[in-house]
This record gives sequence, C-alpha cells and structure tokens, in this order.
Amino acid sequence: MAITVQEIAEKLQLSKSTVSKALNNASDVNENTRKMVVDEAIRMGYNLKNLKTQAKKRLCIFIENMDYDNIEQFAYEIILGFKSEALQNNYDVDIVPFTMNNKTKYKYDDYLLDNKYSGGFLLGFSFHDSFIQQLNNTIYPTVLLDNYIDNENVAWVGTDSYEGIQKAVNYLISQGHTKIALLNGGYNSRVSHERFYAFHAAMADHNLTVPDELIGRGDYTENCAERIVPGFLKYDVTAIVCANDKMAFGAIRELRRLGKSVPEDVSIIGYDNLPLASYTYPALTTIHQSRLELGKAAFFVLQKIFDGIPINKMLLKPRLIIRDSVSCIIKEK
Repeated sequence: MAITVQEIAEKLQLSKSTVSKALNNASDVNENTRKMVVDEAIRMGYNLKNLKTQAKKRLCIFIENMDYDNIEQFAYEIILGFKSEALQNNYDVDIVPFTMNNKTKYKYDDYLLDNKYSGGFLLGFSFHDSFIQQLNNTIYPTVLLDNYIDNENVAWVGTDSYEGIQKAVNYLISQGHTKIALLNGGYNSRVSHERFYAFHAAMADHNLTVPDELIGRGDYTENCAERIVPGFLKYDVTAIVCANDKMAFGAIRELRRLGKSVPEDVSIIGYDNLPLASYTYPALTTIHQSRLELGKAAFFVLQKIFDGIPINKMLLKPRLIIRDSVSCIIKEK
C-alpha cells in the first residue's frame, strides 16, 4: 500500500501541509525541516516520483551479492542514505542489480553515457571482478563500498575494519577470553582480507598467536557456520568473532545444534549491527556500522570528485555494541 503524506506527517508529528510543502521544496519551510521530512519519506518508502523536484542529473547504483529489499538486509539503509542526499541535491537515482548472467553485457562508461548518468555507486562486488576492473580507466566519478581502484575518479567508502575488529578482540580479552576464532568472509572480498589482518594484529597486541585452524572462511551467510564452527570446537575456543551478523546468527544456531550454549560455553561477536541483532536470543554483541551514514558519505565523496577533489577513501568509525552474547570468564582470585 502506498505511503501517504498524512502518514509521514503523523510519524513526524508535523502538519500535513508542512510535510507537503517540504516535499515540494516550498520556500517557507526551513532547510532542517525539509531535510528531516525527505529523509523520513524515503525511509518509509514514499514514492519519490511524487516529489516535485527539478532534478535534471542522474546517478546509478550498481549492486551485486547484497540484498536491499527491507531494513533487515545490509544494503537497505546504505541505499536510503545515498538516495536521501542525492534527492536533496537534485539528483535522481536508479538501481541496477547485477547477476552473473547479465554482468558481461555492461560496459561501465558506455552504460553511464547511454543512460545519461553523471556517476555511479557500486556495492557488493569482489575486488577481482572484471566489471570492477573497468573502473581503472573510467572518466566518471564513482564510489565503491569497501573496495579500491587506483583512479583519481574513483573513491572508496567504508567502516574502519581494523578498528572494528580491534574493538571486538579487545573486549573479548577484557572478559578473559584468549582462545578466540575468526569466522571470516571469502578470499574474494577486500574487507575479508582487512578483517583477517586486523584480527591477527589485534591478537598479537596481546601476545597471542592464532593457529590456522582458528580462521574459518565463509560466504557471509548463516549456513556457512555449519561446516566451520564444529572445527573450532576441537580446539576448545571460548569465543568466535564473526565477520558479519548473519554468520554470527548461524554460529549461534550451529552451537545450539552441537549442544553448546551461548554465551555460557562459547561467546559470539558479530559485525554490522543489523536490526535483528538486538532481538535474537541471546541479543548479539556486535560491531556497529552506520549504514545510513555510509550511504550519505558515499554521496558526499561523489560530490567532491565532481568538484575536482580526488579523494582516496573515507572510513567511518565503528562502535562496539555490548549485549548478551559474550560472557566473562575471568576467574575470581
């Protein structure tokens, strides 16, 4: 059912006329109110075609290997944040989902030229992907999520994985854990490489080494925990750091299947802070990425490239969210 102006007004506790004016760029609505209304309209799923903007410029979001249909999915708020900033700067935004079957037909610069896009934002691509490699020579301002291309027209936005993993490891060690495993993503992901090296560095800061057997490679889905977690238990781990929340959910499920309790037997830390993390059982301790702000940052960086400022990367700060999936095992003296 389509979202109405009245519903937006009720959510924000504003008058219907104020919301209508804000959505239509009326001059008698202040900028802060207009921004708040547009942000909430986008978040609620209001039909952007109803907005009477004077948008002439267009941007494209290419997305692969990420879901974005609802707020529980990782890319949802990233796209909301990007769209919100784009809309308020008179850009229309289109989303082009990629699959292995349709990828080869796209030539990046040709596609942007033919469809009159001014620039692009790419989410979910592996760093060795042939489509990504086209960006080595692109003339179009482009932003990548958690990926890098050596081109002044291309920038990288993300959350600082080194700091995030360090926060997770430091917290576990503060709770008495030293046998800690990493359930990581696959070899084709740049962010997986970062989290791998960050984990080793954080453990080394505490004079702890990590056997190869305590590093698991998955695919950022819940199901990958089924084949990896049993191997961790052979080495009596007391805690597992997971490279995303979905793998953490899978690890908790697999531990239960094996007769283990979380956090009494094994503590779990996730990464992302998806909405589901706060109401799973146990509620998940995790590293928070502000996905809405990531989307806004991506547009900000794109604007700077439009202005001729070659930005290499912008990393947001992560936060440790402490809930119930980590236990303290420090023995009392």
